[in-house]
Amino acid sequence: MDPETQESVRDKLERAIHLLEVVSASDPEDEPYKSKYAARELLNDAKFQLERHIEQSDVIGPASHQLAAVLYYLGYIGVETDEPSAGEELLEASLRAAPALGPCTVISTLSALNQLGLVWSRRGEHNRSQHYLQTAETVYQQYRDQVTLKPVEMSELFREGRPDDEKTDDSKEGRSGQTKLEELHTLTLYYLAQAYNNVGEPVKAALYCHNTLSRQLDSASFDKVEWALNSATLSQFYLPKQMFRNARHHLAAATHVLEQHGEELRAAPDQTSEEHQAKLERYRHREADVARCWTKLGQVLLQSSAERLVTSTPSPPAEPSTGQLFFRQLELSQLEKQMPDSPVRDFEEARRVFLCAQRWIQRAKEYYSLQEHASDHVEVVREHSQLFKALIFFESDLDRQCKMYKRRVDLLEPVLAELNPTYYLLVIRQLQYELAEIYSDIAQCKVELQRDRDKRGQHVTAHVVEKINHLAHQSIKYFDLFLDTLKDSEGHFPEKFDEDLTRPVLIAYFHLGHLYNRLMEIELKPKLANVQKSIAAYQFIIDYCDRVPMGAEKMTEELAACREMARLLPTKMDRIRNAINDGGTVTTDLKV
Repeated sequence: MDPETQESVRDKLERAIHLLEVVSASDPEDEPYKSKYAARELLNDAKFQLERHIEQSDVIGPASHQLAAVLYYLGYIGVETDEPSAGEELLEASLRAAPALGPCTVISTLSALNQLGLVWSRRGEHNRSQHYLQTAETVYQQYRDQVTLKPVEMSELFREGRPDDEKTDDSKEGRSGQTKLEELHTLTLYYLAQAYNNVGEPVKAALYCHNTLSRQLDSASFDKVEWALNSATLSQFYLPKQMFRNARHHLAAATHVLEQHGEELRAAPDQTSEEHQAKLERYRHREADVARCWTKLGQVLLQSSAERLVTSTPSPPAEPSTGQLFFRQLELSQLEKQMPDSPVRDFEEARRVFLCAQRWIQRAKEYYSLQEHASDHVEVVREHSQLFKALIFFESDLDRQCKMYKRRVDLLEPVLAELNPTYYLLVIRQLQYELAEIYSDIAQCKVELQRDRDKRGQHVTAHVVEKINHLAHQSIKYFDLFLDTLKDSEGHFPEKFDEDLTRPVLIAYFHLGHLYNRLMEIELKPKLANVQKSIAAYQFIIDYCDRVPMGAEKMTEELAACREMARLLPTKMDRIRNAINDGGTVTTDLKV
């Protein structure tokens, strides 16, 4: 290629790259692709000049490598400007233009393969996307194994004195190409993690995600906040698989990297600029999210430990083989030792997990305040409540259990009181339901306490009866409030509940049937009224399940009990009526 044409092509490419990488970030909203379209014009001119030179020279050489690069950039623009079909054709053309696996082609080849993987993923063709990305992974490995020369960045293909396939390259350009090669492979692994997840191979997806994060650590050039969030997110994949050591390690890594970033922010010279404040806000936000992930680890660890104790499982389930899953670049022992990574066996071990998780949830609350982040604040408070719930299993003392249940109430009720049903109806329903269940649990706990006293000859007192009834009425109140939110303006339920509401509604009535039947009344007439309400609750479930088959499917275990109670309770009502007719006014068998 004559020097004048070479200079022209190089100038067009450099201007196009500047438009793509710098100017396009400032394009106006009404012309979002302005700079990309301008870059496309320049690249099309360069493409024409290169194709004419190749046709005239009939030699595969530097011009072919340059054409592959230009075609890649054109294909990239097609993908970015919502013209994926045109972009796909140009990317495929880039692969055909310079198929040799050499220093001057490997960058454009991997770039095109990654973009094609992205194109097909966006189309929902995940297997085809995976094919291109696996090809990119293979190309990278083959280059590392078979080629000793440093790769050449695409922009360097157009510079005078650039290295060619025959020269050993120790230049600055070569080192830049090597960096680009590693960045592209990291991107390939990142896309492959998503591809494996899309085709239903989550274990492989987790492995590729971990490897991506590990390579980013090695590069020392990555967004620390984004990295920490990705590592914390990966930790959540391991929780349902009870891979607690891996989950803890990735959370510790996330915290470690975030702490590094926090130190950098605190050392920044300008602490008042808008840019610094935006970075600080982003850091605090993600710090709170990572804290919530730590809390989730504690909660799941306690829950799975309880399940193992109930089922007498001898050992944790085998962890699937996912290769190297630890960041050897980081020293995390101080962070890791704060939280156990194996199932707990008794209250003291469970308490250690609880206290660690509670410290994290308090940190999350510092950011997610009710005033500034209402929805998230409610979720954080509920997570705190669930943490108490998980701990209660390990507490054998009924009195302390009651105190823990009360702690859950104290967390949830103030939040519920602050929420406007116009904006937070779904959240309000969740809180009402949870509070109803908690009050029911406390009432049952008090009943068990009194039964223990009965065995010691300490019979039930009016104060105990009043307390248990109060708790039961609180449970009834919250179940009724929940059910009222589902009624129309005339106070009627829909003919059929949504599938996700069917079981909660029917279980609420199941609880109401039990609660009304267990209320302790000294006078017979209120006792009779309570039994009638109990029968009505059970009958509601029976009628709905007989009318709506989906209801019966979701209440397979409880429905039989409802039918049995609806059969037995009328006999109890008859006994109470007979006592009333005989002139009685109070019960003689007040027992818990």
